[in-house]
Amino acid sequence: SLSGLLAQQSVLMVSGQDPSSINPGDQAILSALQNSGYTVTVKGGPNTPTSAADANGVDLVFISATADPSGIGNTFANVATPVIVSQSYIYDDMGMTAHTAQHDYGIAQNARWAQITAPNHPIAQSLSGLEALTTARADLRWGDPSNDADKIARLGLYGSRYAVFAYDAGDNMVGMQAPAVRIGLHMDTWTSTHSTNAGWTLFNQAVSYATNSSSSNCTADAGT
Repeated sequence: SLSGLLAQQSVLMVSGQDPSSINPGDQAILSALQNSGYTVTVKGGPNTPTSAADANGVDLVFISATADPSGIGNTFANVATPVIVSQSYIYDDMGMTAHTAQHDYGIAQNARWAQITAPNHPIAQSLSGLEALTTARADLRWGDPSNDADKIARLGLYGSRYAVFAYDAGDNMVGMQAPAVRIGLHMDTWTSTHSTNAGWTLFNQAVSYATNSSSSNCTADAGT
């Protein structure tokens, strides 16, 4: 069954805190993943360091905005596991953008709205036009990806600050090809505590898109 397949899928959540002390923003993300049927392991805090080997055998790596950029860096750049990144200050380390902060990646302060620029993409399904991602103005993460990226939601009507963008395996990123799906996601440290339905829709559909890509080569028994 679909629920059985989801229950078997696992996520490594890379946080800046230990599992017992994650902040409310990470807790909301953790709960959303668990409520969708994923088994989640939280690592990356001071007492629970993480490494690229932790990506082996999981269906998705989710890197929270709370993750320490200097500590994580390019740890997961070359893993063959799908990765969703909300810590925009490692977009360049991941090869997802070029290297200049506040030009190629950064944080938009007092932001709320995003323009859906690829409404037909599975991550943006059911969304269109201007969508409020939060219930009040907040900090949102963004990046300016390469031309191969699917540019899904932009902060503002113009410019190249994308709140949500995605690379498929083999796409040309910046200085490397994507080893697997790579998604840049807008959620800052506290965003999930006041996300709108549209914000959660982008999150949930990004997770679904990434995890479906990780299982696309599985062979199912007849009738499953």
